[in-house]
Amino acid sequence: MVERSDAACPDAEVSCVGLPYLAIGSLLKVRNVCAERAANLPVVACGCMAGRFCDRCVECGTSPRGRIVELSPSSFVELGGELTKGCFNAQVG
Repeated sequence: MVERSDAACPDAEVSCVGLPYLAIGSLLKVRNVCAERAANLPVVACGCMAGRFCDRCVECGTSPRGRIVELSPSSFVELGGELTKGCFNAQVG
């Protein structure tokens, strides 16, 4: 998520998960806990629209509730995700 007042981002919203506030261009380490793959990815947009969904991913055990990051299809696959499943359990840092 990006801080609204710092970036003039009207799409930055409160998520059901406690997400850090980052600046566009910041790097975020995203780790697929099931595939044990990680990558440093840049923040490129104002806010995670999917962060408003408080669902769970059940592809590799049941995740805590809430989506924490939106990835491009290529980044998702690089981290071990399957496009037909659409999610994986992740950690960010």
